Amino acid sequence: MLSNKSIFKDLNSNSDSPFWIKQYQRKAQGWQFSLRRKIIGQNENANSKERMKRWPTTIAAYKQKRDQHRFEKFTAVEEERRQIDIEEEIFQKGQKKITLEQANKQIYEDSDRLKFFMKKCYFLMFCRRGMNKLQWRNIRKNFLNNKKRYINKFQKSNQMNMINNRV
Repeated sequence: MLSNKSIFKDLNSNSDSPFWIKQYQRKAQGWQFSLRRKIIGQNENANSKERMKRWPTTIAAYKQKRDQHRFEKFTAVEEERRQIDIEEEIFQKGQKKITLEQANKQIYEDSDRLKFFMKKCYFLMFCRRGMNKLQWRNIRKNFLNNKKRYINKFQKSNQMNMINNRV
């Protein structure tokens, strides 16, 4: 800031000088006064604004708090929206992958080679079931025929286990 004394010290000299110089000096003194007033006003205004920054109950403080709250709310909503977009993108990729797999599977299953292969697989499964049924029948017949022998064998093994557990 400008100091008042250094700027105007030459203009305050009272000497015998012509009329037009005195007029100039008076104008300069008026100019000095208005400049001083302006500098003082600017200093007071700056001090006042500095003090007001710390006041929580001013209109500007309320506006700033409101704007800060809006900004925080906006950022929270925006972050949530971004998270939803990321989840939606992941879900869409998964759905696309599933759809492509189903389409590829359907195309593959409609081919003649696969149909023929599946017919062979079903035939083999049917044959195995029949074989299993025949084997089960034979085991059952043998078991029923030798029922006593199996029961005695089981009882003996059970008794041996009990004896071993006691010792």
